Amino acid sequence: MRGGGGISFYLFFLLVFSRSEAREMHSKRHQQLFKELKIPPISPLNPSKDFSVSEAIRFRRLSGAAYCERGLQNWTCEFCDEQSLVDVTVFESEKRFVKGFIGYDKERRRAVVSFRGTEPKSFENWLENLDATHAGFPVADFEGKGRVHAGFLDAYVQIRLNLTYAVARLSEKYSSFESDDDGVRLSVEEKGEKKDESSSKNEKDLPPFPIEITGHSLGGALATIAAMDLESGNHDPDRKHIIQKKVDVKSVYTFGSPRVGDGVFAEIYAERLGFKTYRLTHGRDVVPSVPNTLLGFRHVPTEVYEDRNGNITIGDGSGEWKGGEDHVWRRYSVSDHLYYLGEYICGCNS
Repeated sequence: MRGGGGISFYLFFLLVFSRSEAREMHSKRHQQLFKELKIPPISPLNPSKDFSVSEAIRFRRLSGAAYCERGLQNWTCEFCDEQSLVDVTVFESEKRFVKGFIGYDKERRRAVVSFRGTEPKSFENWLENLDATHAGFPVADFEGKGRVHAGFLDAYVQIRLNLTYAVARLSEKYSSFESDDDGVRLSVEEKGEKKDESSSKNEKDLPPFPIEITGHSLGGALATIAAMDLESGNHDPDRKHIIQKKVDVKSVYTFGSPRVGDGVFAEIYAERLGFKTYRLTHGRDVVPSVPNTLLGFRHVPTEVYEDRNGNITIGDGSGEWKGGEDHVWRRYSVSDHLYYLGEYICGCNS
């Protein structure tokens, strides 16, 4: 399985630019094109400080669990072994082949959201049909700044309402904390008590509801959009939202994510979430190279690059870090896209 599954080098370049344009990658004409597109300079933005392989493996399993066809809601799936989740809700859209889940981790006291990527059997068709249309990011505090891939945004919109209601329900159930005799914070729900009026009045003084987000492939793009969407709700003074409490996006781990938005989106994302985000890439994985920077797209930080020997290097926070997957000119491997940190990430149903 490891050695197969690649798409042709010719097909890859058909997806992003022509053969003639590829030969001009390092020419003066190419450099002038970058200036004309007014792409923001590639410089360190707001990098993550620490990286834990064990944490990355935990999130890899959570990303893989989103591919499971059975056992998600009662958390008995093949990949449901890295942590214990309760109150799991599965959300899905057949229209855009989007699927994911959200649950609550009582041990770490936070919600977890995971998005499935494109099924391996339809992966090459997805790459062939990937366009590069931009769309405005529909979040009030962006004020028209920053654009994202229209297809990724449409896919997210299909499940956004279900996700939002699920986050709201978990935040209501698990946000009101009191301490037990050992000083451990317990929610009113966990203590088996009902909320009274005084506890409701004090909810504004409670810390934001913590949440972790992950995804592989297309799921990585959806995780990036979801993280920004949920975090942006904290900047709306009116807060006339389904989710009444503020949300604290604790961490975002993506695996083989494509570029999601333009330079403005990447910079705003970096300012708010760059220091909490780990964008893992592997070897010659084809997906992180699309959509192309020539079309105005730019990666969010912080890249964590795993080479084919398993060596890991943390990027400088620029998003388009030249020491990571971007230094590999011929990025064509589907196999590298399906394996991360030594495991077949889509293997739940195999």
